[in-house]
Amino acid sequence: MQLTLKLKTMAMRWRDILMNSTEINDFCQDKYGKPPTIFMGINGKKLPDKKHCPAIFILPGAKTEGLDQSELSYGISISWTIDQPNVMVDGEVVRWNETLTGEVIEFLGVYETDDFGQLIYEVLQAELMDNFPVSRVDYSIETQDYWPQFPGYMILTTIIEPAMGEELDY
Repeated sequence: MQLTLKLKTMAMRWRDILMNSTEINDFCQDKYGKPPTIFMGINGKKLPDKKHCPAIFILPGAKTEGLDQSELSYGISISWTIDQPNVMVDGEVVRWNETLTGEVIEFLGVYETDDFGQLIYEVLQAELMDNFPVSRVDYSIETQDYWPQFPGYMILTTIIEPAMGEELDY
């Protein structure tokens, strides 16, 4: 039997891990007063309305399989976004407006989206570590185009070295 694994199978397991995560739920409740909305797929043309934030998007990505492959590679994309219109100006949290002045202005969404993305990665890695750990992460945060939403994006790749006669049971 040829070793193969559906990306959908992985994505659905990851959905369940994230949906049932106490850490993610607590983070979102503490920061935004609600659990995250989890999407399987995404409208690539625009971010969701702020009523859906915080949001996590699971996007089955790419795989490399075959009988001549010594390693099987599976990449799943995870995107997320938070809605945060507040900034910190010289240590004081205020709603952003163009007239604000100060010595240091910090867009809180930059920090919060990084915290959220890092938490998503850590929750997945902890749950998957024993059987199919994430082998590589490519991670980025977008801070320019969608204010007051702060989206992030990561591709998580799992490498599996198959054994003769092994069946992949994800």
